[in-house]
Amino acid sequence: MDSNKDILEVAHVDGNHKNNNPENLCWLCIKCHRLFDIDLITIEQLLPRRDFVETMPKANWKKLMKDAGAKAARTRKQNQMKRAKK
Repeated sequence: MDSNKDILEVAHVDGNHKNNNPENLCWLCIKCHRLFDIDLITIEQLLPRRDFVETMPKANWKKLMKDAGAKAARTRKQNQMKRAKK
């Protein structure tokens, strides 16, 4: 399967777009989603991908965003000062 992780879509494993049960959903890149929809990727190939994503470690956004607000405020202030000097 494609390793492009920039944009992901949700594929419905059983093809029923009203069935949003988590067991029926799988994250795929755009290319793989299209291939699945036209039966060039089988359910047998798809399910291990879904299982892998479910068991991946989740990002700790609290750690990543801890200082984001203060950093953004400093950057805005610096940019304002640069513009004022011009």
